Amino acid sequence: MLINELKEIIAKVEQLKDEDQRAIAKLLEEELQWDKSIQSSQTQLSNLVSEALEEYRKGNTQAISKKKFVVMEQKEFDKLQLLAAQKTPPVKKLSLVAGKKLAYKLIDKWAKEK
Repeated sequence: MLINELKEIIAKVEQLKDEDQRAIAKLLEEELQWDKSIQSSQTQLSNLVSEALEEYRKGNTQAISKKKFVVMEQKEFDKLQLLAAQKTPPVKKLSLVAGKKLAYKLIDKWAKEK
């Protein structure tokens, strides 16, 4: 049994050309398939989460790091990396004399720590 809103929409769709009706039918079918797919994947994901939590509670997991990660397409990552590289300030160049002074200073510091 159809609800009234659906009956009204179907009556309007019946007024359309055949090709438009086919396009709408295809969209509805794709939507229904998508819903099934999401429900199935949600069930699988829920099962994996439960399994992972159980492993965690049992102490069978190992922390890798406390860093946060983001998943993105390689193309987007490459753009982001290029943008970051362009914003990096140039390395300060030292004259030979200044570089020599810095080297001696760092060597002295290192020697005192030993």
